[in-house]
Amino acid sequence: MGRILIGCLALAMSTPLLAQQINRAEYFFDTDPGPGLANGLSVPEGATSSSPHTISAAALGPGFHTLNVRYHDTNGTWGMVQGRMLFVSATPVGAS
Repeated sequence: MGRILIGCLALAMSTPLLAQQINRAEYFFDTDPGPGLANGLSVPEGATSSSPHTISAAALGPGFHTLNVRYHDTNGTWGMVQGRMLFVSATPVGAS
């Protein structure tokens, strides 16, 4: 339950950035703190919006939450927030 592997951090969250390069990325759960104020993601050179990342969900309580991601390009522009719902179970998977 503690970690969510966002293998294509997209889960269909990718947005073409044409000629721009991504130089920053951030994520947040549920409430938007504002551009540049969320949890940073490592962005290696040549990364795309579908590059894989591992995000911890350990601090989330049981129930529905929204994982939100936002990208920043080399033109200095933050992209739109892209979000997906997820459910955190009160009972760990495989527990009886």
